[in-house]
Amino acid sequence: MELATLSALVQAAADVGLDTGTVRADLASDKDVALIEQEAQQAAVPVMLLAMSTWLLVNPVLIAPSGRLAVVLSWLPWSSPIIMPMRMGLTSVSPMSVAGSMAVAIAGSVFAVWLSARIYRVGLLMYGKRPSFAELARWVRRA
Repeated sequence: MELATLSALVQAAADVGLDTGTVRADLASDKDVALIEQEAQQAAVPVMLLAMSTWLLVNPVLIAPSGRLAVVLSWLPWSSPIIMPMRMGLTSVSPMSVAGSMAVAIAGSVFAVWLSARIYRVGLLMYGKRPSFAELARWVRRA
């Protein structure tokens, strides 16, 4: 056999051996990814509860689109993108209220991104440890 052919065979065998090790490492990391994904879903529950609370209050807003509940919900950052267009379709809403509702929604979004970035910055190195709400508050102050 020529040296080049022997070298190619050795390289191919090494590649197969490395690939097998990579597959084993990937299988181990899939369990970790599933755990991280489950923790992320659990962390999303409070946010989803806010969104769902808005949908639970849609019926009273449909009945009284100019009522106090509808006006308050149209000024909350998590419910204004749903409630304000609904109110605009059902009754006349002043342009200042629409602009204010949009400003509150944008400010709430910017705040949520800022807060998430602070938590992520500190929590990035806390792998494997599930934080409590008190720890999250400390991370926000520390970052």
